[in-house]
Amino acid sequence: MEYFYLAVAILAFSIQFIFSKKYELMTKGGVKSGVWFSFVKGFIAVFLFLILSGFSIRVTASTISWALVYSVATVVCSICSILAINRGSVGKVTMFLLSGGLILPFLAGVLMWDEKLGFMKIIGTLIIFLAIIIQNIGSEKSKEGTFFFILCMVVFTANGLISVASKGAEISKGRVPTNNFLFVCGIFIFLISSAVLLVVHNDGFKLPRFQFRPIFIVPIVLYTAMNSTGNVFSLSAARVMDASVQFPILSAAIVVITAFLAYVFFKEKPGKKDLLSIGLNTLGILCFLFV
Repeated sequence: MEYFYLAVAILAFSIQFIFSKKYELMTKGGVKSGVWFSFVKGFIAVFLFLILSGFSIRVTASTISWALVYSVATVVCSICSILAINRGSVGKVTMFLLSGGLILPFLAGVLMWDEKLGFMKIIGTLIIFLAIIIQNIGSEKSKEGTFFFILCMVVFTANGLISVASKGAEISKGRVPTNNFLFVCGIFIFLISSAVLLVVHNDGFKLPRFQFRPIFIVPIVLYTAMNSTGNVFSLSAARVMDASVQFPILSAAIVVITAFLAYVFFKEKPGKKDLLSIGLNTLGILCFLFV
């Protein structure tokens, strides 16, 4: 059953990138748009998971701690992903995002959760880092440049922390039902996004009126639906699967599916370095399956 959960999570997480890219193309990116994206996402998630929890919420100190880490990382990842996608290809941003979601949980598993550190795990990690380096050597500075790379590294770290918090919340002694945890995360994301929105906008919550039109809200709603579905099933899988198995499979499948969707929906044809990097990244991920 855990592989069914993982399959649903893979599909949902892959599809969500279509809606984040669509939103970026419609709003032309920017910090305010990124924060507004997280704000609306958190608002929707609060009500969604309150309903799914049957209006019965249980919270522990462990839940609050992991939810806070998860939420801060989510807001940062969301903002920086949109900014990065506005400056480069969705495939490259996705590569950084997924690599962080694999490598940091791997390190956490070894250092925090006493998972065994085998030869193949080390080789897989090195191959993934090599894939990231190859993909960014000789990038067009005028198009992407240093700031794009910095954004990608922030996305790498933030998404890694999301994965760590997800796993930690599911195996901690103070664990609560998945919908309860995601409800608390939704509240934190909403509050953090509200605070950031006030800071980055001189007129408080005032935003361009066009962003309140349904056509601009729909991509956020659809993204939240896919992201929430992916989170529920990924967290369900995390309860019974080792991190060194779950996250490699999750990352490998999303790399392939997202690259395909980017080409189909946005005509983003991967270059030779992109293909080599995707191949190396997938090879590195596969190494984790033979430990």
